[in-house]
Amino acid sequence: MSSSTHFTTSHAAAILTDFFAEHFSRHELQEFAFRLDESLAQIVTRSAPVAEASSEFVLAVQRRGLIDDEFFERLLAARPNLEPRIRLLRTQFQPNFATEGGQHFELVLKGSVNDLSTEKVRELVQTLRQLSGDPSLVVVSIKSGSLKLTLRMKPEAEEALLKLYEAGALTNILGYEIIEMTQDADGFEVKVRDAHVQSIRIPKFNPVRSFRVEVTEFLVSAFNKPEFLEWVREAMGVSFCRPYDGRDLSVQDLTSEVVAAFERHGCIDEQLFNRLRAARPHRREEIDHIQEIWQLTRNAVRASVS
Repeated sequence: MSSSTHFTTSHAAAILTDFFAEHFSRHELQEFAFRLDESLAQIVTRSAPVAEASSEFVLAVQRRGLIDDEFFERLLAARPNLEPRIRLLRTQFQPNFATEGGQHFELVLKGSVNDLSTEKVRELVQTLRQLSGDPSLVVVSIKSGSLKLTLRMKPEAEEALLKLYEAGALTNILGYEIIEMTQDADGFEVKVRDAHVQSIRIPKFNPVRSFRVEVTEFLVSAFNKPEFLEWVREAMGVSFCRPYDGRDLSVQDLTSEVVAAFERHGCIDEQLFNRLRAARPHRREEIDHIQEIWQLTRNAVRASVS
């Protein structure tokens, strides 16, 4: 999972959390969670405010990979009068689910992704919807370096933004300066000079490093700390987990240490990936991708010693 994907997913999760907090009571949220997956209901039983319970619930369904077609169908069944808003929510998590004829549009703005808050993204989306006349416009991804936003919108909205730019009427958005906007068969690309980045160097692909990054980021996104330790304990045994018991480590640090231990002990194999699929069956495609990178890693190591 790249940093751009993480940012976009965090933005979508914040919007979904706000939706549940606004339109569900804690009891209704618990009932919805129970019907989706009985184990999720325990997350909402605590005497926490509905906003906090909504946040924990959304994080839990993300970790389990349960935000899918069935999730949105259940949500629509629970709140049929909110279909337009649920449809827009769905496009945040499933970019391919959009209005017929929807196009991709890339917008690159002057600035740093680190300065772009979730609230600022909402403001940008609202402004772009007003400028394009397309209320279904959504952010598909945000990439670092310059602020490169990939958007999905109707063809006529794409044309409207391009006309504004070519006429000199659209040179910045909410203070972010637009450097260049182009259109091709794949959509729009808008380039903006980044004051924070003078040059970008693309490193040579390193499968070993790539695997460590991919598997660590996946595990961080798929488990909270107790869930991860329990999964490791079941997969590797109690003794394997003893070095981590009682230590005040963040999920990121814990996961990095455990992945390194897996590598030292030679524990990364087909069986481990199968255990991961069993724990997170709804995220099988991501796990398959990570296993493919792991296979590249093994091939690279073999080539280096042959």
